[in-house]
Formats: sequence, structure tokens, C-alpha cells
Amino acid sequence: MTEDLATKLKTTGAFDTPWLKEQLQNWDVTLEQKKADFTEHMYRCSGRTNGLYTGLWENLCITEAGPIMRERFFEMVEAVRLYEEEMASQANAEEQDDAEIEKVLIKS
Repeated sequence: MTEDLATKLKTTGAFDTPWLKEQLQNWDVTLEQKKADFTEHMYRCSGRTNGLYTGLWENLCITEAGPIMRERFFEMVEAVRLYEEEMASQANAEEQDDAEIEKVLIKS
């Protein structure tokens, strides 16, 4: 928030508190708009028509994001397993190559 805008927002009474001034100084308009837009999106997708926004985030986490993240977790675990297996295989192949080279050097 610009100093000019902060100056315009200065008021007296309950709104003129150090806490509110700090909140307004650190206010990220773009971030807050994104939060509001996503909340509205969750509400529309929920099928609700009662104006109740309570529990939308929890519902999203349990019914959509949770299952997706669980699957991603196991995909990552498998990817790490395959990577470690490949690294071990390469290390083993290098050891075998080194042993073969050593045999050749010893014979010569």
C-alpha cells in the first residue's frame, strides 16, 4: 500500500489503531483478491446456494486436494525408489568395470 493511500485511510476512533495501521501497511491487494476469488470459486463448485461459506476449505482438502496429494505422495515415493535403484545399479556397474580394469592391469 502506498503512503498516499495509507494517509487517506487514516481515520479516528476504533479504526485508528496500531494493529489496523500495520495490517493496512502490509496489505497485499492482489493476494487478498486471489483469496476472495478462490473462495468464491469453491462456493460455486460446492453446489451450495445458502450463502454459507463455512467449511469450504476443509471440504476441498478432504474431497479434492487430499486424495490428489495422497496419490502424488505415492508417485513421488515410487520415483525416489526407482532413482535409488538406478543409482545403485550404476554404482554396481562401475564397481564391476573397475574390477575388470584391475584384472587387466594385474595381468599385464
